[in-house]
Amino acid sequence: MRGSMAEQNVDSQPGPDTDLTPGAFFEKLKAEHGKVLNVLPSRAMNKGRLHVEPLFLYHAGRTGGVAFSTALQAGISLMLTLNNIENPPRSGRVEEGDLLPDIVNAHHLFIATHAPYGFHEKFPRQSFKLTALLRDPVPRVSSLYTKVCMRADEPASREGFLKFMGETESHNGMVCQLCGLQPGSDVTMDHFEQARETLDEKFASYTTTEHSGRLANYYFSAFNLPNMLMEILNRTLPQYRIEIDDLADAIRERNAPDVALYEWAVANPRMPVLEQESDVLSPFTIVMYEDEKQTHSSGRGGVFATEIVISGLRENPQLAFDMEQLVELCKTR
Repeated sequence: MRGSMAEQNVDSQPGPDTDLTPGAFFEKLKAEHGKVLNVLPSRAMNKGRLHVEPLFLYHAGRTGGVAFSTALQAGISLMLTLNNIENPPRSGRVEEGDLLPDIVNAHHLFIATHAPYGFHEKFPRQSFKLTALLRDPVPRVSSLYTKVCMRADEPASREGFLKFMGETESHNGMVCQLCGLQPGSDVTMDHFEQARETLDEKFASYTTTEHSGRLANYYFSAFNLPNMLMEILNRTLPQYRIEIDDLADAIRERNAPDVALYEWAVANPRMPVLEQESDVLSPFTIVMYEDEKQTHSSGRGGVFATEIVISGLRENPQLAFDMEQLVELCKTR
């Protein structure tokens, strides 16, 4: 594949075998497969210009931040490579134990973390736009338990979940984080008010897990990144899931500050909107799949011309359920 992102283009007119433009094709793919696939069409107006304001993502465990950060990190890395950026800035996850001098003093385009609010101030050489993801505490707490079971290859059970509920330090994890507290800290509804004020006053954007794809889509276009098709990463495998509907009220009671924060975010989302949006997609598309699911989450994939990706999916629509095979097909084109 030759040429910079600015030199190549994807025709916005329909191809000979379909009445859908590439943009409409991606939107159809999103509508049909959005529950299992992150479909992120990049619609930057000026594909020859890099418009990047460093971004900092705060998210508690099991809110979708790993999938979000993996996608954005892959897109940024590719953007820097395709544009031949020398001494490129960093992007990716940074946690409290990672604060070595070379990391603190580096320039970052994107950081994601589970660390308490205020962690972005550990990087004094630059400023960030802050964003956050929040999730309904009932599925979040349940997912925390089933993830522990999956990573340990142990069966999930109702008894095990009740024991986890009594011992975990993950209750009210979102309020703890946004109040600058460590997980497991005692919090009250006063802390909910503090977390709400922090989001309202300090964050450029925030949304709930259900709409994290829309937030990622905005930043893919705003950062002038390639399009992306990515299997949704870091999900609990089906054999480790449990039904705990009858315990939902108990979870909500134990996580009342987080419930209030989530409900406030649902009612008052802050989703950024592009001032202008192109009808023409990026000429490149990243295709990623999860090559390890149980012991940890890791992804692999490749970058291809957008027309090659669309052609492969038109010829074999079932590949929307198998990103690994789509990657292998695109390699042969």
